[in-house]
Amino acid sequence: MTPISFAKHEINGVCSLRIAIDWQKRGRDMAIMVAIGTFLAIIDPYQATATLPLWGRWIYWTGLIIFGSLSGQAIILGIEALLPGLPVPAQLLLTSLLIAVLITAAIIFIQGFVGPYVPVSFWLRLYALVWVICAAMTAIGYVIDQNFSNKELPRTGDGTSTFMERLPVKYRGATLY
Repeated sequence: MTPISFAKHEINGVCSLRIAIDWQKRGRDMAIMVAIGTFLAIIDPYQATATLPLWGRWIYWTGLIIFGSLSGQAIILGIEALLPGLPVPAQLLLTSLLIAVLITAAIIFIQGFVGPYVPVSFWLRLYALVWVICAAMTAIGYVIDQNFSNKELPRTGDGTSTFMERLPVKYRGATLY
């Protein structure tokens, strides 16, 4: 589930770490976040951005979705480190609850600049409204992640393809003898 992996390699006798980023997954994730942000900008849940033009709603919702997704990735890593063995449903619930705290704080912060301010008496209701969307996005993210991560790698008749993909990054493009 970690988006970045580290590959240890040696250059001129000096050992270093190389970050191996799965750019295909990153691109897919970004496309999904932009699609969800676009959808939310069009339907404008709770009429939250009704006074903004479509491009303003798109920036608002897409920005919140990207912020929530990045926050969620960090929260999931923290939960896995602090509460190993926590059942998946509990992880998803806790993740969505914590993301909702961050998104609610972000909305209150944004509204502080653009106005009108969010009254303190509305914060709990705002949190509940945000959590509904966070819970849905967390569930969608989990389903998408499960569908893509459980796929078998394509196999060639000789098994070379899967073998090469299991090698460290620097050897994946090498000639096999």
